[in-house]
Order: sequence, then C-alpha cells, then structure tokens
Amino acid sequence: MKEDGYWSDNKKSEYDEKIWDPKRSELPIKELPASTACSSLPQKVKGGKLGIFEKALDFFGDGSFFLADSPGHLAGNISALFRTRSRDGEPRWIFLAGDCFHPHHFVHCPEAPFGDILIAPSGCIHVDPEAARVTIRKISALRESDPSVRVWAAHAGSLEGYWEFSS
Repeated sequence: MKEDGYWSDNKKSEYDEKIWDPKRSELPIKELPASTACSSLPQKVKGGKLGIFEKALDFFGDGSFFLADSPGHLAGNISALFRTRSRDGEPRWIFLAGDCFHPHHFVHCPEAPFGDILIAPSGCIHVDPEAARVTIRKISALRESDPSVRVWAAHAGSLEGYWEFSS
C-alpha cells in the first residue's frame, strides 16, 4: 500500500493499481443522467429514476434491463436489474448488486459495521462509506419491498437451487 491508501505498484499483481485511484485511472467515469421521469419500480425509462434509485438507465429501452447508479464502493459503481419469469410465467426481477457490499449479509443487515481494512483512503473497502451505506440501504429496501425481486451480489456464490428460471 502507498501512503495515500491506494494499492502500490506491484508487478506480480493481476490488477493495474491505477484503477483504484480516480485521479490516475484511464477508465472513463461517466455519471448516469439525472431525471425525474420515472417514480416507481419497474417502469420503462430511457434515463431517469428507477424506484428508489435516483439515476438509472433502461439499457435496451424495453423495460427488460436497467443499470442503476450505485455509488460508494468505487467511483462509477453501478448495479443492474433485469426482468425474467418463473417457470409458471410469473414476472421476476434479479438485481445484480455487483460489488455494492461485501459480504452478501449486508443485504439482510444494512446497518452492520463495515470494519476496518486499508484498501481506500476511507479506511474501509468503500471509497465513500456514507454513499455505500445509502446504496446498501436502498438494495436492502428493494429486496424487502417486493418478493419477486432477488438480489445477487458478486462473491456471493451461486443462484443454482435458489430460484427456478424459465427456459
């Protein structure tokens, strides 16, 4: 680690340390457009609000796949929501939370402490702990509000046996 809290130049690492430092990253960081065109989940939008997510994008324009601004973990962090159906034809939603939280237990306990880990200058795994907490609360509320929504976070294992999908 460098003194500023970012990963050091480690030639053996499979990751380029510049991705952790927004001032040095070569990856484009773009914010999703803000809009109040939509106010409920799910609803067809090109770019705007998706339920409790202030910034979202209807990726295909048909209400089947959304990207949602999910700040906190890293700059430009996003999550995704896609529509599917159960085997009996009932509509279902899967929310791909990505790296919004580690471990996946935060979706059940959104107020649990993050703990200390020197990955970012913030002293925890998130570059902006306050924004991460807000995002985690939103994802937890989404999960609690609608039984047709399943939340799957990165590093949380498999969905196999958890839910029946239509073919």
